Amino acid sequence: DLMGAVDAVILSRDDGENHLRMAAPFIEAGIPILIDKPLTDNAEDLKQFVAYYEAGKPIMSCSSTRYGGAVCQAKEQVTQVLTAHAITGKYWRTYGIHIIEAVYKVMGPGVKSVQNVGEEGKEIVHLHWADDKHAVLQSFKDIHYALHLGFYGTQASRVITEGDAYSSFRAMLVDFVQMLRTGTCPIDWHETVETVKIVVAGQLSLENDHAVVEIADIM
Repeated sequence: DLMGAVDAVILSRDDGENHLRMAAPFIEAGIPILIDKPLTDNAEDLKQFVAYYEAGKPIMSCSSTRYGGAVCQAKEQVTQVLTAHAITGKYWRTYGIHIIEAVYKVMGPGVKSVQNVGEEGKEIVHLHWADDKHAVLQSFKDIHYALHLGFYGTQASRVITEGDAYSSFRAMLVDFVQMLRTGTCPIDWHETVETVKIVVAGQLSLENDHAVVEIADIM
């Protein structure tokens, strides 16, 4: 019903398993779309999203945590990060992307392996970068929702104990509007794909007796 009546679409849901089904009609029609976190939670749908992107379809997807003021400050202040920790409420499959993207904003891409040593609803996920950086990310369904992050580098460290959800989400929307004007996604698509692979890898590790999952093996 929306075809021909809208300039763009914001899909603001956290059920990644349904995102491809909901987004596909708009993507195929060439209508720009912002898919709020996560883009998807499985490798098969990720393949299709990648195919759409490679066909030139206008897609943006991220967590607004990458736009948080304290996170952006940490990126400038903590250089040569060696390790990090992060914790969020709720489930890895739906909310893990929040802490993944915040950590990526500061530490950059290049994760080579993921291992989930926790349990359902009490996820404890180790990320290992190709250049030997590390991070431990936790999502616990029963804790009061909060975003806690710590970054530790050779020259400085920074701990973030709260976020500004309004300012972060607004900044994400501003970037999406800019994408509508320029036709260029402001976020590196390869980074978006890698963060989603981490979500998938964390779940696969849990399902396979806490096995180490190589990011290169996803898709």
